[in-house]
Amino acid sequence: MKTEFLEKQMRKRVFRAMQDYRKNFQETIKPLPESPEFGFFTWFRIFREKNIKIKLKISVRALPFALRAILGIRKSFKSLRKNPKNALTSITTEDLHDLEEYAKSIGVDKVGYTKLTPELILESQELLYDNMIVLIKEMDKNLIALAPHKKTMVMIMKTYYQMGKQANKIAKFLRKKGYSCHAGPALGGLSLYPVLAQRADLGAIGRHGLLITPEFGPRQRIAVIYTNITNLPIAKSNSYGWIPEFCKKCVRCMEACPTKAIYDTPIQKAHGRLTHIDVEKCAQGFLNYGCSICIKECTFNKNSPEKMR
Repeated sequence: MKTEFLEKQMRKRVFRAMQDYRKNFQETIKPLPESPEFGFFTWFRIFREKNIKIKLKISVRALPFALRAILGIRKSFKSLRKNPKNALTSITTEDLHDLEEYAKSIGVDKVGYTKLTPELILESQELLYDNMIVLIKEMDKNLIALAPHKKTMVMIMKTYYQMGKQANKIAKFLRKKGYSCHAGPALGGLSLYPVLAQRADLGAIGRHGLLITPEFGPRQRIAVIYTNITNLPIAKSNSYGWIPEFCKKCVRCMEACPTKAIYDTPIQKAHGRLTHIDVEKCAQGFLNYGCSICIKECTFNKNSPEKMR
């Protein structure tokens, strides 16, 4: 399957919704200069600029989930018109409890809260709110163990689709309660989800650039809700500083990466952000059924993080 097809579908469905979004909302939070590039479309740019002719290996069974995930992104923008007028800005203890119980009931595994800052908004994007609800969903350990594989790819795309559906459901739930929000599905996010999840004290970012949680290691996807609620129980600190320290000594993901996209010495990005990941090399690896070898081989995937402290 050619990558051009997925890019065409993403641009057709998502960019049109983004354009409508910008027309209807004048006051938005904009990224800082040299903010990170728009994640998913960065890969398509790399494929064009590097003239990569490799076809994306994707299971036919994964394709419907990928397309539904794209439609979920469009829905997240189009549903903004349903935000209530004169929306509430302070959530009650009861509503917060109901929110967490509802998220759990529809398949979300963890919920956290943090603030969005402009340097985490992806290049050329704009957002309405800087109060964040961060959602975590586990990926199947047995299917990750097969990576790279068609079954793993199906599971990954299915998880993207499910998280988009869950984020939109939670946004609908909050609107019925009287709050304004914008669902941020797992696929095609507008901000740096792993950093936001780390700030929300849900885990810490490992050498491979992925969030590591005590429950699932690196084996999860992240979605968010941007909201006008100003009194969320924002995390004040991160409890998992020992995880990056462990990653400094462990080189399992770096050695296992088939495209050598994980560096020993981190690259410094704008605003002091450090990363061990070469995005261009990682993008080429993703062409092989979503790769996921770094997740599969991560020490925290094979062992409980809490047992390794």
